[in-house]
This record gives sequence, structure tokens and C-alpha cells, in this order.
Amino acid sequence: MNYHLIEEDREEANAILADLHREKQRLRKKLWAYEIEFYDRHGRVADTRDKESVRHLYSSYKDVTNKIRAREGRDGMTRSCVDCKAFEVDDARDEDRNVDSSTSKRVFQLKAERKALNHIIKSYEVEFQKRHKRRVSSLRDTQPIASKYRRYVVVKRELEELVGKK
Repeated sequence: MNYHLIEEDREEANAILADLHREKQRLRKKLWAYEIEFYDRHGRVADTRDKESVRHLYSSYKDVTNKIRAREGRDGMTRSCVDCKAFEVDDARDEDRNVDSSTSKRVFQLKAERKALNHIIKSYEVEFQKRHKRRVSSLRDTQPIASKYRRYVVVKRELEELVGKK
């Protein structure tokens, strides 16, 4: 049996998988940027009609995600390859490097989502203060983006459970 060829195949498969993960991250960042920019411009979250102009990005994101799932499932590989592991923890703090790769992936996703939600919430609060000459102080004030506030709390709690309080 030629182990050299098997190792080359595995390295090529890992490189392809790492490329797919990078493409997925690039698309995710574009979609989040669209969401944030839309909210900044219109003062509300984009609905399905508003997202029509970026539908191709959502389709590409779904295709890449399916390719990753198929490749990981078919090859029996996980994201433990060197390139993928480096990609996963790229923006994670040093404390997060000790958790397994599936947890690391989840931490990365949650941190990115928390950052996007935080931007949306802070933008809303700044606009609210400009409009009403006071800070957000009640649940009624947060009603227009209440779902974002709730999701932020859920994401924050899940992060705390995964990596512990800092």
C-alpha cells in the first residue's frame, strides 16, 4: 500500500476543506455587513423582500455549507486538520484554544454573532438617544429590536457556558 499517496490525498482534501471554510466565512461576513448596513441606513432589520438583492450570497453560503458537510461526512474528517483548526480559532482568544474543535467552532460563531448583534443594538441606542434626547431605559424603548436584545442575551449566556466567565 502506498501511504505517500494516501497522505497526499488527505492533505489535498484538508486544503480543499480549509478553502471551503474560508469561503463560508467570507460570505458570512458579507451577509452580516449587509444586515448591519441595512439597519444603519433604514433603522430596521431587513426582511425577505429587502434581502432579494443579496439572495445570491445566501444561495452561495448554503451551497458552501452543504459542500463542507458532504466533504466532512464523506471523508470521515473533522475540522481537526491543521489549516482548518487555525481557521477556526483565528479570532478566538487564547483561553478558547484549549477547547475541542467543535466547541471552538461554536465559540467562533457565537462571538461573531454577538459582535453583529452588539453593533445593531448600539446603533439602535445611538439613534434612539438622538431622536428622544435620552438613553434607552425601559422594555418599551427596546421594543423595535426586542428580538435582537433577546438573542444577544442567549448568545452571551451560551458563550459564558462554553468558555467560562472571563
